[in-house]
Amino acid sequence: MNPRISVQKTKAGDAGSITDLQLLLETTGVGMWTYDGATRTFTLDATCRRLFDLADEKDLDMEVIRQRIHPDDLESYREAVTKALKDGLYSVDYRVVHRDGSVRFISGRGRVSLDGPGSAPLVRGVCIDVTDRRQLEERLRSTEERLQYVADEIPGLLSYIDRDYRVQFMSSHYRRIFGRSQAELIGRHILELVDEEEFLHRKPRYDRALAGEIVKHESSRPGPDGKERYYTITHVPHRDHTGQVHGVLTLAIDITDRRLVEQDLERKTAELARSNRDLEQFAYVASHDLKAPLRAIEVLVQWLREDLKDVRTGEVQENL
Repeated sequence: MNPRISVQKTKAGDAGSITDLQLLLETTGVGMWTYDGATRTFTLDATCRRLFDLADEKDLDMEVIRQRIHPDDLESYREAVTKALKDGLYSVDYRVVHRDGSVRFISGRGRVSLDGPGSAPLVRGVCIDVTDRRQLEERLRSTEERLQYVADEIPGLLSYIDRDYRVQFMSSHYRRIFGRSQAELIGRHILELVDEEEFLHRKPRYDRALAGEIVKHESSRPGPDGKERYYTITHVPHRDHTGQVHGVLTLAIDITDRRLVEQDLERKTAELARSNRDLEQFAYVASHDLKAPLRAIEVLVQWLREDLKDVRTGEVQENL
């Protein structure tokens, strides 16, 4: 059944509406097609023929269409057809290979009509070239993969939350801490990842960043092995070209090794200070103990001088 022919069989008002619809579909690049199960043939409008590179073919059966579909997509195409015959709705995306070797991505949608049990199906649908969208999605996916790679290679924890405190991105280091995959973390509220006390502790810093302030602080939390890890954390507001803040990018750098060195240095400094105090005390005591005998000797000599002042000779005086 050709949609253009069917227009001639409708009332004038309906024909005008359908013609307007066809014009709109052609303008937007949407093609219309019909599959008649009784004759096992397709009827395609000009847009569909162009999308499938079938401008010259007259007899369009299922085999002609299949020859245009990319071999890797034939299975999903067959599954979509089988499913449509069961539930009445046809929906599938696939690639079409043109005669010059170029490949286009097509999105097809349709509805199955049956006159009764055992009757041949009549399927009416539309198709649209989504190549540009798929290529854009592929570039976006590639960009996200590169971003993920860079984030995973950074010696720290990188995350992004939106204004609703929901996670939109987390590096692999964060994922290991929470023991979940990226898919399990994306879209979750922070309260689903930490307890309420921890969230209320973090929230003021997030709010300051969402207000446009760069916030830096240090914190600690148990690592995957249960041991305490120390981090220096920076919250950076994410702004669009108008300056509006849409979320917060957080970078947490693990400073555990540095903190342990600092703690060891503080401990050794304290030990050195204590040793110095002990040494000073020892020197004071030793000095006192050394001076005491000398004072006793000095007193004894003075006594001898007094006792022998009348009898001492020059030799005695010299010895004293």
